[in-house]
Amino acid sequence: GMWHLVKIESMTSVASEDLSEQVTFWSFQAKLLQLEDKTGTHNSFLYRFNINNNQLVLSSPYLFDRENGDHLLTTYDSSLSLYGVKNLTPIFNIERLKGDKLILGDGSVRLYFYKF
Repeated sequence: GMWHLVKIESMTSVASEDLSEQVTFWSFQAKLLQLEDKTGTHNSFLYRFNINNNQLVLSSPYLFDRENGDHLLTTYDSSLSLYGVKNLTPIFNIERLKGDKLILGDGSVRLYFYKF
């Protein structure tokens, strides 16, 4: 499904970023995840994902570029931070998944989503 990223909260400080007015989405389909800014202003990314023991594991990151071919990422792209991703292949704990609400945390950030 498609999830609207509405807030990124730092777990190491009191900082948080309200994204509720932004159009930043995580879209899951089969074993693929697309991170997308619907304005098209920022890069989009593709990941393979796996859910195991209440953890969301992201792997095989690609820069989404249908016109020129998707590009495998071998180093961290700073645009990933717009989606709350702080390293190239993160592992998130699924802290809450109930109804239309999802909360993911990786120890440094907590991500809040509403189902779209």
